[in-house]
Amino acid sequence: GRVHFFYTKFCDDAACTKEHPSLAPGSPFTLYVDCAGARACNSSTSNRIKVIEQSRLGINDLPSWSPSSGCRITATSSNVWRPGSDASGGASSDAKQFEDF
Repeated sequence: GRVHFFYTKFCDDAACTKEHPSLAPGSPFTLYVDCAGARACNSSTSNRIKVIEQSRLGINDLPSWSPSSGCRITATSSNVWRPGSDASGGASSDAKQFEDF
């Protein structure tokens, strides 16, 4: 088997020239995902990201394979993700950049 590790960072722009360890609510940002250099991401636009609201009940803390996982049963947040944004991250297999947060 293979184990893939992904590195994510928050940036000011698509070029990711300035990284941030955290974000302030309402601040625009780009989410950069390093696909481990092993081409762990698809080299197409079929990759997706889903942003959901925090659950006070802990539903979002369940693993992705659980039928009750927040990612499976919760709608995409309209408070974070701007309507019409591209959720594919681009076609590169080395890194994905999700803009317009």
